[in-house]
Amino acid sequence: MLRLSDWPEIKEVPFSGDLETDAVALLAANGKTVTAAHTPAVARKSEALARRFGLDQVRASRAALLHDVSGVLKPREMLDYALLRGWSLDEAERRHPVLLHQRISADFAKDLFGVNDAIILSAIACHTTLRVNPSDYDMLLFLADKLAWDRAGVPPFEAAVTKALDRSLARASLVYIDYALNNGMLLFPHGQLNQAKAWLETACS
Repeated sequence: MLRLSDWPEIKEVPFSGDLETDAVALLAANGKTVTAAHTPAVARKSEALARRFGLDQVRASRAALLHDVSGVLKPREMLDYALLRGWSLDEAERRHPVLLHQRISADFAKDLFGVNDAIILSAIACHTTLRVNPSDYDMLLFLADKLAWDRAGVPPFEAAVTKALDRSLARASLVYIDYALNNGMLLFPHGQLNQAKAWLETACS
């Protein structure tokens, strides 16, 4: 079972039982101020999308609040964690271990925050790359994470993705992936994202 004490340099915080407070506090205490601000923004966007598509807002919010919580680890620590557990790694994860944060955040959610909802854990575990045959919650968090832009200004893909949302979460996910691939937004294409793109193309045809 994962414990924060496995990484002595991580500053632990007393958990209050309020998920948003605790997730943000852990990130902020460890110097992840941008992620600490991004996290509640993703939660609000997730809640809005959940309302729009008739999904559970609480479930959507919980996934969003924990999607980046493993960002308290350094990329090398993420890679070591994955190797120690014998995970199969995509070439993109080997080149850029920070991509492992989606999978490790699911472990953090389960072991540190007691989340056992498989739908929430799945959404967290694929929020960066998506996956084949994604659930509505997988796509919702994938999109909320991108639309709650953690950089200055408006996301360059916002208009196209927002328009695609008028059709479906799947269409919007595909529009984002196409934009990211066609505009050099990715450090290295993840195999899981390529597979998700192929699946979405079929699903949206």
